[in-house]
Amino acid sequence: MAEEVAQIAPQLVAYDKDGQPETVRYHAVNAMLLNEVQKQQRTIAQQQSEIVRVTRQMAAQREQIRQLRGRLRSQDALLQARLAKLEGNVNALRQAQGSAHEAANNAPARLAGSELACNGSAGTPTRQF
Repeated sequence: MAEEVAQIAPQLVAYDKDGQPETVRYHAVNAMLLNEVQKQQRTIAQQQSEIVRVTRQMAAQREQIRQLRGRLRSQDALLQARLAKLEGNVNALRQAQGSAHEAANNAPARLAGSELACNGSAGTPTRQF
């Protein structure tokens, strides 16, 4: 067993006059184990603190995400309303342009049906109905 301990922690082994592991120094094992347990306890405490910090950070981020989703929904609704209004305006403009274009296209037909006369000296055409 002393050989196995010597490979891991040579300071815990007593050696013979030839330098070969002879026995384990059990009284030193307790101090080493206590030191290692204390290191682990510090590591655990640090990890627990980190877990608490990360958990709080995640909760804050969840709240921020919830608020951002609400703002996004509000902005989406506002944009949808604006889009509907713009589409209504575009449709109204198209209808107005269509009516104006139709009226312009029908004007020559109305003029063709009426007689144009020349106003003597001025030479300007006048409509007679």
